[in-house]
Amino acid sequence: MAAGLADTLIVIEATDPVQGGERLQQLVLPTDPKAPITLQAASTPPVKNPLLGALQLGHHREHLTATSQLAFRTGAAHPRYPLPPHALRAASRHLLLPEHLSTGRPLTVAHIPQAIRTGSLPQLDASDPMAHAEISLLLARIGTSRPWSHLTVDLGLPRAFPSTVARRIRARRAHGTWPTLLSQLEQLLDELQAHPPWAHYRHRRILADDLRLLSQALTSAHPRHETPILAVQRRFWELFTGGEAYFAPRPLAVPADHHAKWRQRREELDAEQMELFEAAFRILDHSSPLRLGRPLSWQPP
Repeated sequence: MAAGLADTLIVIEATDPVQGGERLQQLVLPTDPKAPITLQAASTPPVKNPLLGALQLGHHREHLTATSQLAFRTGAAHPRYPLPPHALRAASRHLLLPEHLSTGRPLTVAHIPQAIRTGSLPQLDASDPMAHAEISLLLARIGTSRPWSHLTVDLGLPRAFPSTVARRIRARRAHGTWPTLLSQLEQLLDELQAHPPWAHYRHRRILADDLRLLSQALTSAHPRHETPILAVQRRFWELFTGGEAYFAPRPLAVPADHHAKWRQRREELDAEQMELFEAAFRILDHSSPLRLGRPLSWQPP
């Protein structure tokens, strides 16, 4: 026990996390139940030590799977294990290091739009609708052990979409751009936690399952109570759900080869119909039993 205590002091008193991690490898295996690097082992009881986890994960971060890198937040300076589901806020003092604490409130998948259109990620191709949804799914996967399939359903994306994201990740890793994207996602997450969106997209997506409700709101908001054309309904669905028309339900969906034309039309509709969109949103917000959050549309700066 005395020898073990001496080794422990060497690890926890190391001023450099790299040195501490290297020393820890002489004492704890990657499969050790005290500080495992596999997601399944790390997510099962008992709760793991945050300091051992940060040192262990930091040492092995480059060799983990992409799923583990997202769940363990290896894009940050100090990786960490995902918090258990429904963990009390007070438990964070025991499950997180001071370096892990962030300002603001946690960002949940309920507040993430289906497609994030932002210029804060240099690698994001504005002309690719798949890229916008990819960023949303990757952002939802950061710091959680929830399966890809659950997050996909929450975001209203096709069930096969995680396979598409997996191919894109493999391509990014092959070209060496994956670590940069991980860091950019961490920065975006920190920004969103400090300035969280108020829209409740999960409730909005549930409400928008009935397209008639959205159409009726637009008709009621129209000065002459006219039924809106399909393009107006499509754009309102995008703004209301935070979605991308490429993934919209029929008849609102836009094929990939028409997406460039739709992007131009989208801007025109925003300039022409925003008052109508805002009025229709107020009708839905006042009549819905679900909390929808405000404003109508939101995208990170």
